[in-house]
Amino acid sequence: MIRASLAALCLTVLCGPVLAQDADMVVRVNRLEGQVRQLSGQLEQAQFQTRKLEEQLRKFQQDVEFRFQELKPSPKVAAPAPQAVAPVAKPKPASIPASGPAVTPASVPRPRTATAVP
Repeated sequence: MIRASLAALCLTVLCGPVLAQDADMVVRVNRLEGQVRQLSGQLEQAQFQTRKLEEQLRKFQQDVEFRFQELKPSPKVAAPAPQAVAPVAKPKPASIPASGPAVTPASVPRPRTATAVP
């Protein structure tokens, strides 16, 4: 009995640090596994969001292309030719005769020149 107790005591003293290190390693491994699970979940969410945005972009591009196609004139239907519009003559003012006012050199006033006063 004393031998068994002594053997257990020796194992505890000699193997105690090893068991403590193993326990620390188990805790560290568990933490790392939790982080891997968390990061894997974040990665899957990011991939899902990327796929969703790519699908939205593809639909938007198709919609824009469809709208541009609607704006282009169809080559099968000929566009109607624009009709010629007759120019509208501007009416002349009634106070001026059709030939315009007669301007003669005598009817144009001459500018006054300054004369020197002695």
